[in-house]
Amino acid sequence: MFSKKYSQLLFILVMGFLMSLLMTLIITFVNTGMDIGYIK
Repeated sequence: MFSKKYSQLLFILVMGFLMSLLMTLIITFVNTGMDIGYIK
């Protein structure tokens, strides 16, 4: 699909984007108070 030269760079970019998206969702979830009763 992609050349071998760019596969590692693309993997790093995609994983970095997904990690930042996941952390943003978790932080937003906690800060809006939607996690009340989740951690007891």
